[in-house]
Amino acid sequence: MELVEFEPGRRIVARSEMGNMKPTVTHVFEAADGTTSVTRRIQIETSGLMMMLMKPMMKMMVRRRNLGFIANLKRVLET
Repeated sequence: MELVEFEPGRRIVARSEMGNMKPTVTHVFEAADGTTSVTRRIQIETSGLMMMLMKPMMKMMVRRRNLGFIANLKRVLET
């Protein structure tokens, strides 16, 4: 992954190329009532017919993995 944006304590954006997929992962950090809220968003650009057809399924898979990632990050940070 290539780091393309970095605002210390606020935002990190990284991009990658994996064949016909170009994911962009954005992490946004916000102070909230003495804690920090973390938002993680993944956007994937695709090319090619097969990837276009798979995009709806990929969205569901990425959402599930993203929720797991955030839950694990929360668990690690709280221990």
